[in-house]
Amino acid sequence: VVIIPDQHIGVHTYYTLDGSEPTESSEEYGAPFMLSGNVTVRARSYKEGYTPSGITDFGYSHSVYVTKAPVIRVEDHTVTLTAQTALDSVGSLPSRV
Repeated sequence: VVIIPDQHIGVHTYYTLDGSEPTESSEEYGAPFMLSGNVTVRARSYKEGYTPSGITDFGYSHSVYVTKAPVIRVEDHTVTLTAQTALDSVGSLPSRV
């Protein structure tokens, strides 16, 4: 599940799942969504009168499981995506991505 909390007034976050650059024509985040297979989530926020944020990338693979929901934070025109993951095949300790 991908969750984008704390949207600021007037900020719209768009994302892609195919590795392409997110634009205002991309899917707009409106609710948590599930990931499956090998996916790269790319997100960017826009606000009228401001320069778009940088693009945040998060790669998800079926060989990795997410131990906590990925979180995209928008703060001071910066998008940050974090997730706690662990490798399914080797059972390693969770790490921050």
